[in-house]
Amino acid sequence: MSESSQNYRRLGRNGHGFAYCSKSSSTFFLILSVAFVLSLVYLYFSTSSELQSFHANIKVEELTKSESECKSSKNDLEAKLQVCKKDLFDKSTSLGRIETNKADCENTLKELKSKLETANSALKAKESENSEQASKIAELTSTIAQLRSQLELKKSDAVLPSGKPVLPDSNLQNNAIGVPETGNPPKNITLKAGSQREQIVAPDKVGEIDAKDDGTNEKQNGDFPKRQPGGRVHLAEQEEKRDKLSNHKELLHAAANLDKQQEVLDDAGAEKEYNANGADDLDNKNKEAKNKDEKSVNRPLVDALHGIVA
Repeated sequence: MSESSQNYRRLGRNGHGFAYCSKSSSTFFLILSVAFVLSLVYLYFSTSSELQSFHANIKVEELTKSESECKSSKNDLEAKLQVCKKDLFDKSTSLGRIETNKADCENTLKELKSKLETANSALKAKESENSEQASKIAELTSTIAQLRSQLELKKSDAVLPSGKPVLPDSNLQNNAIGVPETGNPPKNITLKAGSQREQIVAPDKVGEIDAKDDGTNEKQNGDFPKRQPGGRVHLAEQEEKRDKLSNHKELLHAAANLDKQQEVLDDAGAEKEYNANGADDLDNKNKEAKNKDEKSVNRPLVDALHGIVA
């Protein structure tokens, strides 16, 4: 009690006690404010570090998710790469096949071009041959007309002693070249490709034919006397028959030549059709039409010769 009173007295006595208390309180508040500021700074940095770690965790999760997506896309791309490699291999093999086929097609095209050139050259040769054959046909037709006129003149000039012609006018009109219509006419001569070309009456049968002709003439000319073997009429008839046989031979040779030419044309047409299998249908049709025209050019003359010989 005495000490406190003494202190109080000392403070009161000095007059500086209140100032001392105020200084100590200001220091305390200063220290307290500094501590508060430091605590705020600590809290700020601590929260900022936590926020950074939180953001880092979020980024890590996003990166892991993107990594999984990248892995899945990588797997898909690898699968697509394998498919593309397989397609590339298939396309390369097909390309090689196409190249080989192209080479084969080029070779076949060259062969077809060469065949076409040969066919064209053969066609030109055949056309020249056809022109030559047409000229020959014209010559043969003229010779046939001349032979017909000569035979008709010979038949008209051959007159029996009674004043009658050897053949009646009806036989001359009905028969193209004046062959007498007897009871037993000679066999028809057939002209076919590959068969015997000439079937002419043998010379030893000429006498029989003469005898038959004599009998026929006697029947036609009732009261005419029987001709003697050395008569002029008999000699004229024999000469006429010889001329007729020679004319028949010439006609047969001409018809045989025409048949041979027709066979050559047919073989050429078949060869053209065989060689032109790789060509267009239009060319084939044109060639067939041309072959038909060639056949139609030669056919009437051959038919006429067949009719004349028959």
